[in-house]
Amino acid sequence: TCIESEEFEVDMLNYEILTRYREEKRGSHDIKIDFENETISWILSSADVMEKLMHSGETISITKSIEIIKTIIEMDNGARTGWKLRLAVAIALTFNQTVKQRQPTVYGSSHLLEDGPIIDGLERFKNFVEWAEAGELFDDFFQLSAWHLRYVVNACVSDEELIWARKKASYIRQLGPNSIAGCFFENLVEYRKSRLGVPYNH
Repeated sequence: TCIESEEFEVDMLNYEILTRYREEKRGSHDIKIDFENETISWILSSADVMEKLMHSGETISITKSIEIIKTIIEMDNGARTGWKLRLAVAIALTFNQTVKQRQPTVYGSSHLLEDGPIIDGLERFKNFVEWAEAGELFDDFFQLSAWHLRYVVNACVSDEELIWARKKASYIRQLGPNSIAGCFFENLVEYRKSRLGVPYNH
């Protein structure tokens, strides 16, 4: 029956998660899940959440991901379903480890700054929710899977830079693909030069 099938799926996903949890716990004494917590109990009883969590690409720590999803749901109860849930899972799978901003070099390549600003995953979640509810994101955003959203939230730049890029992309999208080189390139180069602290005509 449908009920038996759903229960079986929950059991299998629970087994996958608990297996990962035990593996992570063997590697670190700091790893633990509060199974008595109501939100975590709900996460571990939801086939939808666990399927997204386990099947949206590789990640460093499933245990820390569960804790992040718990925190997000307690912060925004709407993250239990729909695009907010997919966004929460993407944030959790991305930011269960330290993610830092990148600084471009003069020649255009990038490297991670050892002492660079750390990106706050919870703040990024809140900002994307704010932008989405204000109608500032493309409609495609609301259809993306948790897996695809990881590539959106994982941008190693500040949220201010995401705002800048979104405004430029929105302008180009209105003009069409043939306008990218003519209308976008000069502003992009000027922006990157200013970030490097070198003259625009360098």
